[in-house]
Amino acid sequence: MQSRITITILLLFCFCGCDEDKMILELKDVQNFQVVEKRDASELEISGLAFHSALAVKKMIMESHGQDLVVELHLVRARKGLSGSFNYTVTAPAEVKRVLFGKERKEIWKRP
Repeated sequence: MQSRITITILLLFCFCGCDEDKMILELKDVQNFQVVEKRDASELEISGLAFHSALAVKKMIMESHGQDLVVELHLVRARKGLSGSFNYTVTAPAEVKRVLFGKERKEIWKRP
């Protein structure tokens, strides 16, 4: 019985920690989402609140894919110093025509 409990606890630690940095916030899970253009559309300010009470936003990653810029916000378990609230500045170079959000690639901005 003791070994079963130990194995269960080890598996929980493994599953809870291994994929922690792979949780990506999706647009459908954001409250009060805003995109504000700054400096002639070369910079965008994105902000909102992750609608996951047990998770916090750790970092933002941006990747270029042709004329698209993909923004992903990585989630981790909430802990001291982190929250679900976010406010990031995204630089949109001239070659970027659209900014997409999350793994679902929802369009959040398009160059006029």
